[in-house]
Amino acid sequence: MAKQHGTDLKPTTPEQHAILTGETALPVAKANPSFALMQKLASNKTTKRRALTATSKALEIELIPGPRLIREQQFWAKLGVAVVIDDLMIPELPTDFTEVAIIPDTLTCEQLFALCAKHFLSWKYDYDLNKSTRKQVRPKGTYVVGYRGGIEPDLEHRGKGYGVATKEGLIFMNPKERLVAELRYAVPNGVYLSRHLDVKGGTVTSSLTLGAISFLARWNTLNSTFIVNASVQSYTLPDCGHRQVVCA
Repeated sequence: MAKQHGTDLKPTTPEQHAILTGETALPVAKANPSFALMQKLASNKTTKRRALTATSKALEIELIPGPRLIREQQFWAKLGVAVVIDDLMIPELPTDFTEVAIIPDTLTCEQLFALCAKHFLSWKYDYDLNKSTRKQVRPKGTYVVGYRGGIEPDLEHRGKGYGVATKEGLIFMNPKERLVAELRYAVPNGVYLSRHLDVKGGTVTSSLTLGAISFLARWNTLNSTFIVNASVQSYTLPDCGHRQVVCA
């Protein structure tokens, strides 16, 4: 849906839609793309959304963000963080990916950890969460991530060490995304609900720090503390593993 501007509240006509649609589609037809390419583009929601956003900007049409992005913006606002969502889009989500989160580029990992510590008892090893010697590629700036959303790591990715997951080509949560997931679950409305992720196991993240060590996040039920500590690449436990993500 597009936002209306000024006092022009008169609705568009079918003829106007037909003219604009035809003139937009004509260059695509003249380019004569292959059937396979058109089928790929037509079935990819993220690609279509990106093209629609670019076209709308060129035509000076302002699109209204979807309700899920608006809810995530409101979540961050309750934590005192302003997030602009006009250019964001939700990635193509597998059917079992129930969660969508905005990852703000205005907050570092250390700042996100401090935000966790503001709302519930938190502890981490004496590592700088912002310093990574190796990390998976993510979109530039603020972006949106989708994930399954279970309390424990993905069932199909438990018991895997960092090395195994990366060899499989798995794209999985980095420290920043895992901290955001904790905040979304523990403080969904700006109020602490005394609930946490990884109460039995832990999430091994995709970024390595000094010494080729990955970060592992979990909730320690013995002392009621959210913990981010270190995990060697070969570290495996049945209840520990990874959380697969898709990004846009």
